[in-house]
Amino acid sequence: MKEPTPTTLPPRDKTAQALLALAEYALGEYFSDPDQRAAYAKWLRATAPSRKRTGAVEPSVLWTWELDGGGAMLLAPLPVVETFMLGMHHPKWSAAVTARYTRDTRIVSEGDLKAFGGSKKAARDAAEAFLADREDDGDTDALLEEFMALGIEATATGAAERGSEEEPPPLTAAQTANVQQVARTLAMRIGTNDAPDIGIVDHQWLERHPRTLWPILDGYVAAAKAEPRNAKLLQAYNFLLLNQLELIRYRQERGWDWAVALLAEFQQRIIAIGNAQEIAPSDWFELAAALSRAKVPVTPEVKLALAEAGASAEATDEPDFAQLRAVIDQFASAAQRPFDVIEAFGELGAVLPAEVRSFMVLELALSPHGVLRDSVPLMLLDADAEFRRSVAAALEQTAARDTMSPDALRRLIAVRNWIPETDRPAVDRTIRKARAGGVECAQWPQAGQLTLQASSIDGSGAQSIIGAIRSGRKGAVAGLLLKQGFGIRDTWTDQDTTWREITANLHSISQSAGAVEVDRSYLDIVVQHMIAVALAAGNVPAPTLLDVAETLRGADWQDRRLDIPAEAEALFLALDPAKRTERAIAGSLARGPTLTRDAIAKSWFEDGPELRAVIASAPKGDKAEAIRRVLAEVLPAQRGAWAERFLLMALWARAAKAPAARGRFTDFAILAHALSSEAPLADIPIMKAIADRSVFAARAGVW
Repeated sequence: MKEPTPTTLPPRDKTAQALLALAEYALGEYFSDPDQRAAYAKWLRATAPSRKRTGAVEPSVLWTWELDGGGAMLLAPLPVVETFMLGMHHPKWSAAVTARYTRDTRIVSEGDLKAFGGSKKAARDAAEAFLADREDDGDTDALLEEFMALGIEATATGAAERGSEEEPPPLTAAQTANVQQVARTLAMRIGTNDAPDIGIVDHQWLERHPRTLWPILDGYVAAAKAEPRNAKLLQAYNFLLLNQLELIRYRQERGWDWAVALLAEFQQRIIAIGNAQEIAPSDWFELAAALSRAKVPVTPEVKLALAEAGASAEATDEPDFAQLRAVIDQFASAAQRPFDVIEAFGELGAVLPAEVRSFMVLELALSPHGVLRDSVPLMLLDADAEFRRSVAAALEQTAARDTMSPDALRRLIAVRNWIPETDRPAVDRTIRKARAGGVECAQWPQAGQLTLQASSIDGSGAQSIIGAIRSGRKGAVAGLLLKQGFGIRDTWTDQDTTWREITANLHSISQSAGAVEVDRSYLDIVVQHMIAVALAAGNVPAPTLLDVAETLRGADWQDRRLDIPAEAEALFLALDPAKRTERAIAGSLARGPTLTRDAIAKSWFEDGPELRAVIASAPKGDKAEAIRRVLAEVLPAQRGAWAERFLLMALWARAAKAPAARGRFTDFAILAHALSSEAPLADIPIMKAIADRSVFAARAGVW
């Protein structure tokens, strides 16, 4: 399929006319719903300061429609009031339409086909089918007549269904050219506001074309070698690289073999680049650091190869320990907090040989600089088990009053509960030795005025939590990204920012992720549950979790996993008896699909190779049978994950301060209880809705 490019179709071209008419109908359908009109008005209010100040806003998707033949159409608001972008993606064609839509008259007063690529006939077929599918709409006949007046023939779509493809199609020359154009445009934006970002259309395009990883990598290498050097272009390619690596990692976590192979090949390519010394060492280290920044898992074998390639990039035969000591001294002069040392050390971790890492840990533990010594306990939170043992040995060696501070002991006691059971005996010995040696344990920071925002849980099982502590006009803010099946996916803090900026940050997550203010109780329950989930999955939380704990006063966080069936039963039995009658339960379950109307809940679907294979096995065009098979063959294996999700959502709703969110508690609690029981999935309406959405997502063609 030809990639969308700035269109050269004449204004009266029947394909352009059809897509503009389709856009007008879609906008009319969206704004016919009072809730959706209110949602857009809320978005306008939320983005008013940014639009007034910069004329730009964060990308957002208001709605998504299914297009016939495995495509999707996304509605995104633009900065100018009542202007919109409709991105249309289909296996056979793609388009981008901008439109000024007057809500009062329900017409598109200005419209433009900004980009188009692929089969014009398939696009017209999909536009016609979109209207024909809405046969319950009284205006359908009139709309079809309007399409016919525009010169659109009534033809069968004949588009092949998605689902049987096992991997993304090969890279094309048009995709390579588009990557270069996106990078150049991004570089120009960096030059004006120094904030790398891409629009929603480019983001969606990259997501649909994961093999663009290769022209992005090639572009980075070319920019690193170019004379004169274009630092903004190099930064743009680095940004695109991180973005694409993360998108591919999402697919790897969904179980796609092609994503596993793509990431493995990427690692081999950067190893080869390092060995060949193609680019400057600093540029190569940035390239290698992209793996850890994008949270891409790296095997021990690859870590060793990366370390050897890093040595090649530095063009050294043996570690220069004197030089390493100089680097460590630089850490001390630049770092204000132990977490600053961890950040600098962490980015080198993927490319340093094991012997060098172990040497540096001991040097840090014995350093005359307190900030360096205090960073060592944090290194117990490292993904490498062998390295954790080296850290524990260094701590035991230096567990004395002169070499271990009270703060270090306090942190050591905290992280002891976040590491695997097999690592804890060595840490316990160190704690006993430190106390026997006269090391006092520091007190945790005093609690302040805490504000917490927690999002809903999305379809991948991810949830964002942001907490803030206020102190006058300033404060500290911390964030967590939690993920079912993984644990603590990401953590961050900002220790010195204005309360005005913090308030804007909290408002942003409320608008973009459906976050609500919650009580402290939810934070403690879900974080401790996710620490235990992480350890069970072999994932050690990052050192920054301790920074978050200190900021949000999580002094008692341990690995405390929820017993999902038992917790669901307890919540159910605690409901008012009137809500536990057979009739009340049936009514609650019937309301279940309405819980998916929130923007983030629209991502509640399953995906992956098994699901695609099940859908492909159903008779072509028989959506009902595809849904039945997903319910019978895919969702049973995911039942526990959905029970956990609805239990956490019930606890989230119970802790919410907003009445609308609290009002969902009963329905979520009943759903968690039903999924923890033996009730057939086909008898739980929300699971049928999730199966329906899974079929739609698989056929929409987004990898």
